Parts: sequence; C-alpha cells; structure tokens
Amino acid sequence: MIRRIFFVVCLDLLILFSSGISQHTLFLSPQLVELSLSPGERTEFNLLLGNEDESNPVNLLVFLSDFIELEDGGYKVIDKGTSRYSCADWMTVSDSLITLAPKNSKEIKVQIKVPRDVVGGRYGAVVFEIVPEAVGPEKPFIQRRYHFRMPAFVEVTVKKGRGLVKKVSLTDLKVTPSSADPQIASRVGKDNLIVKGRVKNEGNIHINGKGRLIIRNKDGRKVREYPLGAGAGTVLPDATCDFVSVIQQPRPGDYVAQVILNYGAPSPVIATTPFTVSKYGTALKGNLKTSIPIALELQPERVEQVVPPGAFRVMSFLLINNEDKSLVVNTKLHPMQFDPEGEIVLLENTEAKWSCQDWLKIEPIQFTLKPYERKPVRATITVPSLESGGRYTCLVFEAHKLDEKEALSTSFQIPVLLSIPKEKDFKGEIVKSEINFSKGSPPSLIAYFKNLGNIHFKPRGKVVIKNFVEIPPSEKQGVAYAGKSEYEKVGEFIFQEIKEFVLPDGVRKMETIFPSVFPPGKYLAEIDMEYGGNVLAKAQKAFIIK
Repeated sequence: MIRRIFFVVCLDLLILFSSGISQHTLFLSPQLVELSLSPGERTEFNLLLGNEDESNPVNLLVFLSDFIELEDGGYKVIDKGTSRYSCADWMTVSDSLITLAPKNSKEIKVQIKVPRDVVGGRYGAVVFEIVPEAVGPEKPFIQRRYHFRMPAFVEVTVKKGRGLVKKVSLTDLKVTPSSADPQIASRVGKDNLIVKGRVKNEGNIHINGKGRLIIRNKDGRKVREYPLGAGAGTVLPDATCDFVSVIQQPRPGDYVAQVILNYGAPSPVIATTPFTVSKYGTALKGNLKTSIPIALELQPERVEQVVPPGAFRVMSFLLINNEDKSLVVNTKLHPMQFDPEGEIVLLENTEAKWSCQDWLKIEPIQFTLKPYERKPVRATITVPSLESGGRYTCLVFEAHKLDEKEALSTSFQIPVLLSIPKEKDFKGEIVKSEINFSKGSPPSLIAYFKNLGNIHFKPRGKVVIKNFVEIPPSEKQGVAYAGKSEYEKVGEFIFQEIKEFVLPDGVRKMETIFPSVFPPGKYLAEIDMEYGGNVLAKAQKAFIIK
C-alpha cells in the first residue's frame, strides 16, 4: 500500500568560510522501507541513489539516524539514540562515503539485525548528506553553507506473541468558521467550517489511521459524512498529530461532529463535540467526549457462515473482561460495508439493502461484566425462504466502565457475513484506475473494483503493460517496407491479494507495484479482474513517463 509521507529536509545552517554550494539533482528510491521481522531475525535491503546532474559529480556522507513525527505528519531526522523507539543501532550500511559521477547511480546495501528481546515498532533513517565543496584560502569571505540531507525512512514491526500494543486517543476536537483562519479562508472561502482534531499514539507500534467525520443534527440523524481530513494517516508511537477537515457549513441549528477513527484495533476511537450554527457564526456548545481503550476480549472476532434459505442457526460469542473494573455492555446490530481499504463502515438503517440485521436476535442485549468475568452471548438467525446471495450485519458491543460518566462507550465490532447458496451472481466493474510514479522509483497501478453482484468475494487481477513503438519506413534489397506504430508487451503483473471481501455494491482498492523503473515513453496498461477463472471486468489506462 502506498502511503503519503511528508519529508522534513534537514538544512543545518552553519557560518563558515566557503565557496558556496553547487546545485545537484538527486533521486533516492525507495524513500520508505517497511519491514515485518521477528526477534533475532536478520535481513537486508537496497537503496538506489542517483545523480542526474549533467556535468557535476557529488560527494555524499552516509550515516544512520533516528526520526520523529511532527504534529503536521512530517518526519524529522534527529540524532541517533535520541528516540526510545530507534532501530538505527540495528542497521549497518555498505558505504559511508559515496562519490556519484554525473548521470550515474549506485545501490547501497543496508543490513539489519533485530535483537531478541524487543517487540513493537522501531524506526530509523539512512541519511545521505552532500559534502560541501572544500574550503580554500583563496576564498577569504564568510558565506552560509547548507548541509543538504536526504533520508530514507525505515519502519520495522517486530512481532512477538501479543506484544504489539495498539492504543490511540483523540485528545481534541474543535469546530470553527473558516473565516477564523485567514490561510484556509484564502483557499476555500469564509463560509465553510474547519474541524480540527488531534490523534495521540499511546501504543508501541505505528498505526495507519483512516477515519470518517459525521455531522448529525440534534435528533441524531446523519446530515453529512466526509472522509477524515488532511493529517490522518501514519502516526508513530509517542507522536501526536493534527488532522483538519474543511466542510460545507450546514443550515443554522444544533449539531454534533462525530469522528470515527479506525486504526487496525478491534474497536475504533470515537469522539464527539456539539456545536451551533447561527446567523451570527459558529460556536461550540459543550465539551468534548471521547471513547477510551478498554481491555475487552471477544471470541470470535468475525463470523462467516453458509446458511440455506429457510434455515435456523445459533451463534455463540464469548466476552472476557480483562479490566479490574466492572463494564456495562450494550449490544446493537448495524448495516455494514467495507470501505476501499477493507475497513468496516457502519451504515445508517436507511442503507440496509444487503443487511440481515432483522434476521438476528441477541440475548442478552444489555449486561454488566464483573472484573475478569467471562460471559457468553447468544445470537439466533432465521433466514427467509426466498432469499439468495449474501447478507451482512455488524454486531456491535458498546462498553464503558461502570464508574465512567463522561467518556463515550467504546465500540467492538464483529462483522457477520452470511452466504445463502442459491443464485449467486458474481459481477463487477473497474470504476477508476490511476498510475503513480516518481523519479527513480518503480511505478504502481491502483484500480478500484466495484462488486455489482449479490455475493461477497475476493477478486483477483492482473495488468499487462505495453510500450508504444514506432517503426520508421525502410528499404531492404530493393523492397520498401512501410512504417508502422504498435504497442509491444513489456510485462505482465499480478495485483496484490486483498485481505477482505468485497461486499455487494462495495468498492475495493487494488494495487500492484512494478518491479523496476520504466524508461521514458508512452505506455498502455490493460487491466483484467477475474474470479473463479472468469473475467469480470476490463479497463485500459494510457500513461507517459518523461
């Protein structure tokens, strides 16, 4: 998965005798290395560094450092050994000083060895720093010299039992008029709203947050829904990051802004804040309420069953309170869908075309769990006799500590996927495709597949890349050959396997990363999506690499 990264280029400003600094055009690939390793494991990876200058060579120091995440989501290089989540001491590099001739490149090998006694996320950077030109006595004046650093960031996940701790909190949520921020107002106007929040990672592993912003009226009905705004994404341990959404101002009235952040844990983080819109402006009307992490264990974490029409089934769930305080638990059923990344999205009851929530009955609906108590919950399903295809619901356990009055309930979600073996229809279409490439890096292709059938499944896909070739007219042994142009096949690549089903009417993001850099030219990507040996959808995407 390609992730957005902000880079904070480190320019150390020194006052020295110097002749200045030359201009260089460099590229580095990849700029982010993600590794999943076990304690004691060794591995290695390569970085490609290139000098695209036509005439000037460049000298670079190579060294290892830590990095941290800033509030705007940017990564900043800091001294090695500064961060308690550092992996810089685990790495060694093949070169400490590199000279790159004009229009030349070099691979740098990086080796890494994980200690046996660690678990969680660890982070380091391989940094390339341009060596300034030599200082000579013939240049006896003071100038500023810039040390240009270009980092490749390394994120390591060390897995060991249940040692990975994902714990996130939303520490702030505010709604203000866009007119209060001149910089934003200059881009979007003064008649919108700005929703700002802060996400704090209190666990020991980086999280990839993806959330939604829902505006509800005073009766609780959803008025509008938006993707969570800029800033939401990867959050490192100990980091606090801001997110900002600019939304259209609703009509005058009382509202609640609700943020739902999914980050790979069984329960999303939820925060709400009330606000009022009037002809005089926008004002907060109450205090922030947010859910807090709760040590509630659920078994199983999902349900997939094949149930014939007219059948009756019983499902059992076990809830384990691992807290030292009593928990109050309420159960609910919601229509659901998976978003393009495969995360659960709870729908409104008006969006229940593929829902089976009316077929289920839960017992008990509300109960209290004593500290460390284990309790079974029973669900019964009755499938109508004329149904076919797939039906879905999300069983939600909302829990809060008995003595917590201000916090929102923490939601634990169990998806329930039913397959009714009668008249299954597998259909789909490619609704969008895009090519992503940067200088010196292999391109990637992303396709969005929509399920037009009546059952959930996991499509597979491939892409054939063709290069546009022009053959000029020629003559051989007195025979003239006309020129022609055509696409020649470069290679065939498979889309990465998706981990979650695509539900009916759902859209899934599918990606393939090509193994090498393509030379400049015109290209055509021919995309096929299939399931069960049958091609369900085709698309083409033309692109140019300069």
